[in-house]
Amino acid sequence: MAQVIQDSQKMKFLLTVGVLLLVQYTAVACSVPVFRYALERWERDFYQVLVVKNGELTEEEADLALKLQSLTVNNGGSMNMSLSIINLKDNEKLSEVSSADSALKTLDTEVPQLVLLSPKAMKMNKVLWSDIYSQKSVSQLVKSASNMDAINKVLKGVSTVFFFLDSGNVAKDNAAFSLLQECKDKLKNTLTIPAGIIDVTGEVSGSEDAAELKDLDPSNQLESGIPLTIAFETIRISKEYDDPVLRSILMGIENDLYEYKNEPMIFCFFGRGRILPPLIGEGINKANITEAAQYLCGACSCEIKAQNPGMDYLTNFDWQSFIEGNSVTDDKALPALTGIGDIIISGGGSNSVLPESSEERLEAQNKVSEKEYSNTNKLPIFLISSVIGLLLISSFVIIKR
Repeated sequence: MAQVIQDSQKMKFLLTVGVLLLVQYTAVACSVPVFRYALERWERDFYQVLVVKNGELTEEEADLALKLQSLTVNNGGSMNMSLSIINLKDNEKLSEVSSADSALKTLDTEVPQLVLLSPKAMKMNKVLWSDIYSQKSVSQLVKSASNMDAINKVLKGVSTVFFFLDSGNVAKDNAAFSLLQECKDKLKNTLTIPAGIIDVTGEVSGSEDAAELKDLDPSNQLESGIPLTIAFETIRISKEYDDPVLRSILMGIENDLYEYKNEPMIFCFFGRGRILPPLIGEGINKANITEAAQYLCGACSCEIKAQNPGMDYLTNFDWQSFIEGNSVTDDKALPALTGIGDIIISGGGSNSVLPESSEERLEAQNKVSEKEYSNTNKLPIFLISSVIGLLLISSFVIIKR
């Protein structure tokens, strides 16, 4: 079993490195470390959340849907998700269910269900988590103490937060966790920030010559005064820790992770909640931990998020406004650990029923917002493709001559 895990880890890592080496030839490299480039410039992918019921929502259920809807990016909130209300008696809605994971078919839809699907960008379209649709389940979806703890650490300048998931085997878990702690302390002292990065004060990393500024790529300019440091923190999640959404998202980054649920796992959390595929069991060793840290702290060789490994986490936090408002002179307060989901717990807000045709309007908003969001990542791909195309045409013309 251990050998299988090691081989799987090695193969995944080699494939990842191969992709990263390949894209270096099709993207302009910059000196900003991956963890910082992801924080300042990678928009989050959207999750799809469904409220599924075999019939119409009651007034109370519809009111809860309005509150949840108000937390989404499309409606002035901060959650990277879209919300759809699925009435299974509506034939036009059935296609949305059938196109998703087969697990939807096993839900008891006489009682409304809250369903979280994987991000569309992952192209897995599977159920990550579901529960009876209620104020409690909505609160679980939008709030996570561990999630907010990780966000706080990133905003203080931590390069990467290691989520350590216990397996339940105390001896095995403690040994792996001790190794992680040992490695992260050593890496903090051995890894360095790449040279040529311009911070908000105009200082350049790895250089004392201000004249070199004129020769530096503008993409190396940092966009916030958040400390740029090599630092690692850990958040250990016990087998008994009650945060089903957090655990379900982490375990859903790959299709087969539940096969290794009895092994400890390490997930790297960085940027705006980007998560790398985990190290598992015997794959938790000095070499693999070092390789993951070197990738995250190394220069961002590929600026296109979709061509980098990992999956975005569901976060209820306005990353961009914090980054834009953070300069070296700011004393901006970090978010409270309770998160921004208190609107759900307080019971405040409108008591109105979900307006007629709101589902159609919500879907239209979701599509427009997702299109605008995704265009920020598609533009570099288009430009790179155009350049490659021109080079190929030019080569063909030269050969013909």
